[in-house]
Amino acid sequence: MHKKEVFNLEKRYIIILSLLIFFGFYKNAWLLKVNGFYTINDCFKIILLPLISVILGFIYDKLNKEKNYFSTSIYLLLLGMTFPSNTNIFLYLISNLLYLGIIFLFKNKHLPFNLIVLLKVLSIIFLTLINNVNYANLLEQSQEFNYNFLDKLIGFTPSGIFTSSFIFIILGFILLLFDKYYKKEISLLSIGSYLLTLLLISVFKKDMLLFIREALNSLIWFSFILIAPLSIYTPVIKKNRIYYGITLGIITVFISLLTNFYDGVFISLVISDSLRIIYLSLKKMKCLRKN
Repeated sequence: MHKKEVFNLEKRYIIILSLLIFFGFYKNAWLLKVNGFYTINDCFKIILLPLISVILGFIYDKLNKEKNYFSTSIYLLLLGMTFPSNTNIFLYLISNLLYLGIIFLFKNKHLPFNLIVLLKVLSIIFLTLINNVNYANLLEQSQEFNYNFLDKLIGFTPSGIFTSSFIFIILGFILLLFDKYYKKEISLLSIGSYLLTLLLISVFKKDMLLFIREALNSLIWFSFILIAPLSIYTPVIKKNRIYYGITLGIITVFISLLTNFYDGVFISLVISDSLRIIYLSLKKMKCLRKN
């Protein structure tokens, strides 16, 4: 892929992430201040999170002569935006620094796994151990407001701190579909297989509320659309992209039922990457035996 083509796709990501961050700040900081749950200092801490990612990524790219597929800031944002709204600023900083440390150690090698989701899963484990995982902000926890379906589409629902606006995610998806280097097969098929599997299980369990509640889960759609298709981690061949997308969507439903519909998608991404690595390893061994 040429530098100009990468830049065009990168610009689309920047536009989408900027809109989501803007809405996330409005929903998880400003509205809480207006309703008496947050102070100005609390709001400042929220907006400081994406600034940390942007600044650290910028510094790393300036010090690192080798240009990555995207600016490092984008990868750091994709990691941090999925964290719960009550994320401690130091945990956020540590996760960003861990990402930078790992890519620095392996900068001359291709990482076979999606580092974003691996660190996300490790953070989930840590937060679970200290009993500090809650994707609902204080206003949502208070249950002072009853949100309707339209409110949830706009983004007034528990999600990652900057991933709750379903409408902005869909608009971003449409924008990405017009880029020929965006791996749309992965996102389209993961969404399709996720919805179909979820519908079948809901019918089987006679629980259509499950489908209604989780079909438009913004954190899952964010992951399918913006994280899963990242070119440095996903299959290149179109046929393999199709298999990867379908597998991811199906696995996500079952893992989410076993865990929850906020963290399950990231565990599923790790499993899908692991299956892809095993497949490639077996294929390589088969070729070596033939030779």
